[in-house]
Amino acid sequence: MSSLQLFDIGRTISNLGFITTIIVNIFLIYLTIWRVKRIVGTYRKLVVISAQIGLLFSIVDYIIHPYFYSFDNGLIYFSLENLNGASNLILDFFLLLYSGMFSTMVCFMTVQYIYRYMILNSDPKVKYFKGCRFLIFIGYCLVWGVFHVGGIWFYGSPDNESKDYFRETMIEKYNVNIDDISSFMVVVFTSSNEIRWRSVLCAGGIVINLTTQYSLMLVIGIRMHLILRHNLNSFSETHRKLQKQFFTTLVLQISAPSLTFHIPMILILVAPYVHLKISFETGLIIPFFSFYPSIDSVIQIFCVTEYRHSMKKLVDDMMLTSNDRSAAIQLRYL
Repeated sequence: MSSLQLFDIGRTISNLGFITTIIVNIFLIYLTIWRVKRIVGTYRKLVVISAQIGLLFSIVDYIIHPYFYSFDNGLIYFSLENLNGASNLILDFFLLLYSGMFSTMVCFMTVQYIYRYMILNSDPKVKYFKGCRFLIFIGYCLVWGVFHVGGIWFYGSPDNESKDYFRETMIEKYNVNIDDISSFMVVVFTSSNEIRWRSVLCAGGIVINLTTQYSLMLVIGIRMHLILRHNLNSFSETHRKLQKQFFTTLVLQISAPSLTFHIPMILILVAPYVHLKISFETGLIIPFFSFYPSIDSVIQIFCVTEYRHSMKKLVDDMMLTSNDRSAAIQLRYL
């Protein structure tokens, strides 16, 4: 199967992820705002914002359809989309926006961990999640997003050497001239086998970002587990059950995508340093990222009892309305 055929398969997978995310995340927002009664205040805000970030990420993914290709000690991040003849500058913007949204999603998950930990620990600093002070945590996500995007733009923008490295490969695999597409590149070694430090900094910045967020979530998650184990008896039965569900949700929300998406992503970034002397379609991993927001939302819906009850009540209400409508129609013709 050719690289172009694999790219088309990836695009189809990405489109399916887009449709899934639109449906699931809008449904989650609807349930959270209008149907779920016991999830209120800051946690409701966090759930809604997280779902909205996922929607934006999915929309950007649908627009640009980013792709990766690994070749020996190089990695190219590119798009073959035309966007009605848009300039490469605009396409570059969307590629960077996609990366920034990905970083923001991961960082916002860290923010949710911090909030749940403060609630469990009765930390007075939880007040910073209310009002305008919540912008501190939005700023946290944005700063890391800028760091993530800035590294790709500043150190990953193609130069003559990196373009020449991928020129023949892109013609052979995708039938495109490297100068005609939007792309960012990592080429770790020069032709004389010297390290290209700009590429090291590009990939290293992304790895540092992801590693920092996951390390924070791991440490906070362990602390939360210890608090839950030692302090459960001080909670009411209802509160205890709810806190367990929130904790399970957070663990699954980070574990599932980590094993399926994020760890492979780090392996892709590290691959050029290994000098494998082979090329492979690492880009096939990227389209599955489009499912990340919907997986996140599905975990939220099915792990927290309040959401399951709200869904059941919604279905019951719809059935009741349907039955009432049918009864009204029957009476009309009697």
